[in-house]
Amino acid sequence: MAFKLDKEEWSQLGTFLGLVESELVSIGSLNMGAQEKAFRVACMWRSRCKMGRSQMVSQLAVALEEIHRKDTAQFVIEQFLEGKGRKKFFGW
Repeated sequence: MAFKLDKEEWSQLGTFLGLVESELVSIGSLNMGAQEKAFRVACMWRSRCKMGRSQMVSQLAVALEEIHRKDTAQFVIEQFLEGKGRKKFFGW
């Protein structure tokens, strides 16, 4: 999923997934590309998420739609429905 995002979409996604401003600033200061930052956002969110897998997929898809990435939201849902592993789904 992270490899599909670009520019500042990682920051917008982080906001909709509940990361706080200081976390986003910290990620933004890292010397890496947008896709790597999106990966960090996903990792932080996933590590503190207490939901089941289907609820996580739903929340992630909604967040992606909020940042106008319906294509990526659809990708996430399709990967979940097809039973793809975490590596394909989250990028790890």
